[in-house]
Amino acid sequence: MIIILLIFLMTPPLSQEKDSPRALSPTPVCIRQVVALVLTQGPDVIYHYVHREPTPLWVPLVVAGLAVLGTLAGVLVTQRWSYRREAIAWTRERQREQERWAREDEARTFEHRREACAEFYVAVKALARKAYEHGFGLIDDEDRPGESGDSDPQCGG
Repeated sequence: MIIILLIFLMTPPLSQEKDSPRALSPTPVCIRQVVALVLTQGPDVIYHYVHREPTPLWVPLVVAGLAVLGTLAGVLVTQRWSYRREAIAWTRERQREQERWAREDEARTFEHRREACAEFYVAVKALARKAYEHGFGLIDDEDRPGESGDSDPQCGG
């Protein structure tokens, strides 16, 4: 009953004929007016407020069309946002991968440099030891290259 009264309050009256014995009064604005209207004109007055003339056919069709268009537009907007988000994530992932490759290349280059420097240090140390031994006469004559007639096997001759 409360729902009917609320509908009654929210709906405007139909066009009224002045000659009708049960002519409807203007739409009531408060509960007291609703109760007074029901008491004076009977409960049938609510029927007149609730059952009005039907809406034209084009109105629900337009609303349905707008609903379909709104749904499709929502899907398209969502897909576009999803595509943008995926493109940004792909770009970010690609950049991370390139940075990782750069770090690996740098580490690999560092390892090669370190190994080359270590080998060079060992070779210089061996050369310095030979020079030291030669300078103090610690190398025997047969160990000296070029003087004994034998060629150095490391030089390929």
